Amino acid sequence: MLVYRIEHPADSLGPYRSYRESNDELQKWEHGPAIELHNAHNPCVSETHPVCTQIYGWKKGYVCGFSSMTKLKKWFAPKFRESMRQHGFVCCVFDVNPDAMCSDDYQVGFDREEAELLDTIEIPC
Repeated sequence: MLVYRIEHPADSLGPYRSYRESNDELQKWEHGPAIELHNAHNPCVSETHPVCTQIYGWKKGYVCGFSSMTKLKKWFAPKFRESMRQHGFVCCVFDVNPDAMCSDDYQVGFDREEAELLDTIEIPC
């Protein structure tokens, strides 16, 4: 199954991660746009899917993504997508084994170490 995940190439962490030890650009993200993104009302996959709550409590290596570009774009408003692009984030496309993932109506939780990175693309407008 293809999964689309937003992350930063400097540390492979997603936009919701905080306390990065990386470069200045990520520090600017953490102290500005990331706060607004955290405050936007988006349920986490662990809050909406019981299986994820049990294993993503979390299993080391598990990260979040989306089963379609449409869901990614619905989750992240255009202003957040543009801000993430400006701060160096990219969209990684993974091939994920269904046995190493869980999902709900919003997101996919998957074992990043078990997934195959197929491509890195620009975050869609």
